[in-house]
Amino acid sequence: MSKAQKNVLICIAIIIVLMLLFPPFTYRQMNQGYSFIFNPPYYGQANINIGQLIIQWFGVLIVGAIAWLIVKD
Repeated sequence: MSKAQKNVLICIAIIIVLMLLFPPFTYRQMNQGYSFIFNPPYYGQANINIGQLIIQWFGVLIVGAIAWLIVKD
């Protein structure tokens, strides 16, 4: 594995961790955007939109895999 591929993997890991720290929230079936996981909107009454978060993770993994293959020696 080349240094460029390692950098791509590190970037993917950082992005996924940031997505976990700032997940999408919903409140009463309305999207409320993103907020820090320990400070949810509406005083903790909003829920994390798990489906949207998983779809975003898959998107990052797909784009990351393509980038990893592009920088391959």
